Amino acid sequence: MLALPSLKNALLAAAVCATLCGLAPVVSAAPPSYTYDMTPYETMAKESLKLVAAGDMNGALKKAQELEAKWDGETADLRGKDGELWSEIDGQMDVAIAALMTTDAKKATAELNSYLEKVARVPKPQKK
Repeated sequence: MLALPSLKNALLAAAVCATLCGLAPVVSAAPPSYTYDMTPYETMAKESLKLVAAGDMNGALKKAQELEAKWDGETADLRGKDGELWSEIDGQMDVAIAALMTTDAKKATAELNSYLEKVARVPKPQKK
């Protein structure tokens, strides 16, 4: 048989838990409202990485600049749908280009990989 103080404590603990659970924010992972094919941008960044690995920093810089021009010219709809992520990716490309200009292969590789990580955050269309 439970003693009255133990029962009161159990009920009090249950009431506190119920209250706290009711106050906790509900987090739902809603699917993104858009998708975007990032394949051309990923491909160009990987080509730039290969040029860095081959020691062709000028070629890698040129490829990255072509990538930036393509990005700026073709992604207005993505920018409209997710301006914050678009800006993150655009800013990271600027950082990668700056690293390529210094001819520091290690830094350029890290910055291009960071660019690819940001690009990977864009929701991609489902493959059929």
